Amino acid sequence: MWTSIWTMDRWLTANGGSSFKTFMDSWPNRSPGWLFMCVLSSSCLATVIDVYKHWEEESLKGLYGFNYELYSKVGQGEWIYQIFVAAFTIPMAVLFTLIEVFRESRIDVENTKSDRENMFEGLALLLLVCLWIPVVILSTTPGGSSSLVGNAYFFTWFTTVVVIETFVWWIRDWRKGIHDVVRLQEEEYQRAQRAVLRKHKLAKKAAATEVEDRKGN
Repeated sequence: MWTSIWTMDRWLTANGGSSFKTFMDSWPNRSPGWLFMCVLSSSCLATVIDVYKHWEEESLKGLYGFNYELYSKVGQGEWIYQIFVAAFTIPMAVLFTLIEVFRESRIDVENTKSDRENMFEGLALLLLVCLWIPVVILSTTPGGSSSLVGNAYFFTWFTTVVVIETFVWWIRDWRKGIHDVVRLQEEEYQRAQRAVLRKHKLAKKAAATEVEDRKGN
């Protein structure tokens, strides 16, 4: 799959088109992360449910006898937790993707969002990080529901990495926003300071002129 994507990207670039990276960079804010999160969590959910529903049947058929010994030791709570987290991530990722895509742009150049919305997005990402880290620890370690190298294993890891990377992306933008606010306040302070100094110089000059006029009279 990745080879196909890389080949397509090279073909688009060679024919004068935009690469996938350029295309993704044109999406507003963190919509690429939310979109990938939606696709990967959907794939993770589908593969985990498939394993959960069919592992016993396939083991009894004698096709994968070693599966029975492995999956029979996986607790029901672990299956439910992993399925719940993946199912919970999908609507949240769809919601933020739609919000970013249909956001009204300012002069069609910059997408803006309120501080309240930005904080809500950060809390949502923090919640997803706290949910997915236990999933990947429990399910992909030996004896876990996705411990075998296969679709469930890779999609669980891919989704977790994308969730963490999107959260780091949000932290980086949040710190940049704080830096911009501090810089604007500093510039405003410097402008006010220059204005006060300018007024002081004018007042001093006016006072000196008045003294000279009095001496002349």
